[in-house]
Amino acid sequence: MKDFLKKLIKERRSQVETLEKAMVESDSKEERASHNSALVQVRQELKEAETELAKLEEAEKEAEKELEKENEELEKEAQQRSLRIRGSYGFNGGITDNDSMEAREKKLNEELEARGKALKEKRAVTIDAGQLLVPQHQGRQLNDTFNQVSTLVDQVSTENLQGGESYKEAYVKSYGTGGITGEGKDYTTAEPQFGYAPMNKVKITAYAEISEEVKKLPNIDYARKVEEACRIAVKKKLSQQILTGKGISSTEGADDEMVGIFASPVAIDSTKDVDITAIDINTLNEAVFSYGGDEDVETQATLILNKKTLKALSEVRKSNGDPAYIIDVAKKTINTIPYVINSNVLDFATANEGEFIGAYGDLKAYKAPTFSSLEIQESSDFKFKQGMICYKVSVFVAGNVIKQDGFLRLKKKVTA
Repeated sequence: MKDFLKKLIKERRSQVETLEKAMVESDSKEERASHNSALVQVRQELKEAETELAKLEEAEKEAEKELEKENEELEKEAQQRSLRIRGSYGFNGGITDNDSMEAREKKLNEELEARGKALKEKRAVTIDAGQLLVPQHQGRQLNDTFNQVSTLVDQVSTENLQGGESYKEAYVKSYGTGGITGEGKDYTTAEPQFGYAPMNKVKITAYAEISEEVKKLPNIDYARKVEEACRIAVKKKLSQQILTGKGISSTEGADDEMVGIFASPVAIDSTKDVDITAIDINTLNEAVFSYGGDEDVETQATLILNKKTLKALSEVRKSNGDPAYIIDVAKKTINTIPYVINSNVLDFATANEGEFIGAYGDLKAYKAPTFSSLEIQESSDFKFKQGMICYKVSVFVAGNVIKQDGFLRLKKKVTA
């Protein structure tokens, strides 16, 4: 029974860790509440098992003491009985050989052992395990998942504008062309045209809760992972906003967003968007040679696309069967052209007609200034009674395209 209790305690402790982990990883308040209810029950079972084990160990100690005492008394009684038997046999001229006396003493010792065993069994504690939860074992290492933040976030232009509310970035839209001027005539007007990319402050936040038991777990640092998860959540939202942010909302009460590349940046001429009818041998050329001015082929540009579209490019073949595109996943290049994967870009197969399936341009042509540093706050006041620790992360940022036609957008077109 003692071994059973020790095994049970070990299993319950493992199950406590499993439930606490499930509470941390769950995004649903209902699931966390369910896990917490189960956690309370398992902890109660653990406490009861530990209490019973302590009682059993204490009972064993008392039983051993009583057994020793009884054995001593029985041994004295046996010795006295042996003396009486020997005396009787001696006085009455009966059997006095040692073999008979040793057989009697052996039988007496067997009786003592049987009584001791029975004493221990009577003091054993039986526990009904019929309603106990099935144990779940857990390791000591918290294995991370795959990367969930596009590297696009780290490659765009940024600037620290602490305390600001809005920002404008000036850029050149076009240059004029000189002319031939006759004597006495006016000079040809060739003024450059300028534009301004407005950026309004938006607030990106993330929030998470863990129990105080989770934070105090010695085996796995869940609290540090929760803080890291909040940072990742903010970067994931920033990644989405850079591409699909809608800008200043025209709906009353709606939140403003960053101006995404696929929205309506003032610096992008939507008439220059390129229609893509299929992922084929000409797709990359359409992007590379349609981007930039008429006097040069830009080399400082990166293709932004979905991972599934990248796979589709890898499957394109030349007429001789060779791959049309040499994709280096380590260097992240397609025929030496850099690429960035972002899940916020629709893949060609599932996109509808007219929806963007990629972009090609200089990543520094997008600017995301920060109006505050990333702030992480921890508090146990909000749910003090429940023993919950709350984490919240916030940052004020903005974003817009800051170069005229800094990105060429690729749009799906369905052929008739």
